[in-house]
This record gives sequence, C-alpha cells and structure tokens, in this order.
Amino acid sequence: MLGFVALSDAAAYRRNPTTARADAAEGTALAADLCFGMAVTLGVTTLVLLLLPSKASSGRKAQYGTIVTF
Repeated sequence: MLGFVALSDAAAYRRNPTTARADAAEGTALAADLCFGMAVTLGVTTLVLLLLPSKASSGRKAQYGTIVTF
C-alpha cells in the first residue's frame, strides 16, 4: 500500500516538480523500502524457525504434552 503512495507522490512530482513534493516522494519511498525489508526479514525468520527442529522433537517425549517455545 505504501509503495502505491510513493508512486503517486513521484508522479505528482513529475507533473509539478517542487522541493516539497520531492521530499514527500523520497520520504514515502524510504518508508516503503523499510517496510518491504522488514517483511522479508520477518518472512525469512519465520521460515527458519518453522523448518528447524525444535528441542522437544530431538527424540525425547514432552513430559506435559504440548510445548511452546519462543
């Protein structure tokens, strides 16, 4: 969503180039890039945590049933 706002700000700058519009487009684009980077980082972290075996599944049975690890 933020990427579309950044593209809209960039188009507004191209129609009427001002310093304020350039700053707005640059700030929105930076925020969109940061959000995208955080989403990728969290996605990779989730995959790693899901694919790695947990300590409870290393041959030992859990004493009380389900174990939630963080």
